Amino acid sequence: RPGFNIFRTLLARIDSGREMSFIFKGFVKLLRNVYESQNTYLPNSKAKLECFQELLVLFWKLLEENPLFTTHILTQCDVNEIIVPICYLMYQSRRDPARIGLVHICTFVLLKLSGERSFGVNLNKPFLKRLPCDLPLFSGSHADLIAITLHKLIVNGAYKLVPLYSCFITVLCNISPYWRRMSLVAAVKLVNLFELFS
Repeated sequence: RPGFNIFRTLLARIDSGREMSFIFKGFVKLLRNVYESQNTYLPNSKAKLECFQELLVLFWKLLEENPLFTTHILTQCDVNEIIVPICYLMYQSRRDPARIGLVHICTFVLLKLSGERSFGVNLNKPFLKRLPCDLPLFSGSHADLIAITLHKLIVNGAYKLVPLYSCFITVLCNISPYWRRMSLVAAVKLVNLFELFS
């Protein structure tokens, strides 16, 4: 039939809680490899996955095609587990012109998730990881991590990211009503963004 896509249809039909949890854990495990492979005591002791861009596209399509999956990961899973690798990938790709598409996909995922109240509430969990990048040290929540990452993309990102600025600001606006405590670093970055855009 014209307009019929079996792949999209099958994605939309996944409705078992166990299957959705299994799929989410698989995405988390594979995407976490992006920073875990570089955060080892012995160099090259953990193989680095190279298909993370394809994984993110698949994750985004699953969010788009299956509203049940989106609801399930926001209510039954720890969505922050997927936010950390997304922020890391955005942060590391901000200056690389070849990875502008990757930043776009990460932004679309954040935009999709940030429209949900439970996502904003979940971001208040403390961020305790140390990522292998020059991310400023802060003690705060995953909302702080998103704010610091988006600030860096605006202040120190490639020129081709300019069309995404409104999306970055929208993500921050969407999560702001549920943000309970803000770290000093994130507060300074937000004030800086306010000065830049005004």
